[in-house]
Amino acid sequence: MSEQLNDTEPAYDVYIEEDRVTFVRRPEQEPVVESTPTQEPLRFVPIVMLGAHGLIALLALVLAAYLALISATATVYALASGVPALAHVYALPAISMTRSQIVPTTGRVHVPATQARGLVTFYNSLTQPQVIDAGTLFIGADGEQIVTDQAAYVPAGDYTSNGQATVWAHALNTGVEGNVKAGDISGPCCRAFIQAVNSAFSGGHDARDIQAVAKSDIDNAASNLLAQLQQSLQARLSTLLSPGNTLVTPVPCSTHTASSQAVGTQASQMSVTVRQTCTPAAYNLSELERSLASLIAGKTPQEARAILARQSIKEAGIRLDWLRDRLPVKIDQIHIVLVFH
Repeated sequence: MSEQLNDTEPAYDVYIEEDRVTFVRRPEQEPVVESTPTQEPLRFVPIVMLGAHGLIALLALVLAAYLALISATATVYALASGVPALAHVYALPAISMTRSQIVPTTGRVHVPATQARGLVTFYNSLTQPQVIDAGTLFIGADGEQIVTDQAAYVPAGDYTSNGQATVWAHALNTGVEGNVKAGDISGPCCRAFIQAVNSAFSGGHDARDIQAVAKSDIDNAASNLLAQLQQSLQARLSTLLSPGNTLVTPVPCSTHTASSQAVGTQASQMSVTVRQTCTPAAYNLSELERSLASLIAGKTPQEARAILARQSIKEAGIRLDWLRDRLPVKIDQIHIVLVFH
């Protein structure tokens, strides 16, 4: 038989037998520790969803404030084929300049042999006029043959003087041998009562090559002179431009070239003169850029390119600020870079 003591007394088991009573102390029990049940993690999905909507609203407000408070800028790179029609172009004073240069000739020309020419005078002692046909042949004292070029109508003579007529004639053979001296033909000829006398013949030349003016002589000299004129033109233009103004290029010029000798003319040297007259014009670049900016202010890039195309601008690169889809409304916030091609 055993009894269990209450919880306030030491824990013993009592065993009563016939001859004895035995107390046995119970082993101490481990204290019971009550454990707290594990809690499930809080679920934040609804809270997160509410935070995302709030973040979007906040970003929208920040973006609106950015677009409203931060000044927009745009840069336009414009490639123009000519001065835009919008530009106010004004004429500058005309510029006229002349340069001359003496240069040696380098051309070679083959000159064929030529016939000498001169005059033959006929004297008629007959009291009746006589006609000497063209093509009448004479043989001079040196053996040169002379032929008349035209008929000679020789009037009648009288007893005190002879009728006379003079016509052109030429040496039959080419070359210097035909340059006969005066009187090489002298005496009766052709008809009765007719005498013929020649003047000195000239112009007979043998075939030869001569130094002459070549076209390249004129062209090379003119090119050199034109380069000098261009340098002088640039110096003159720089004195005509006001600060901030830009020259319209190319500058229209008219050029006239003259030489003292024609091409093919025998000459060892010649003079070449170049005269140039230019009519420059200019425009104010800053004014032009502001005018172009006013055309495209507030436009989309596509609209701006279409507008600029009508101003001789073939291509336009447009760079906008972040989150902007239009150019600024204020022209001071549009920077235009004009490049002429």
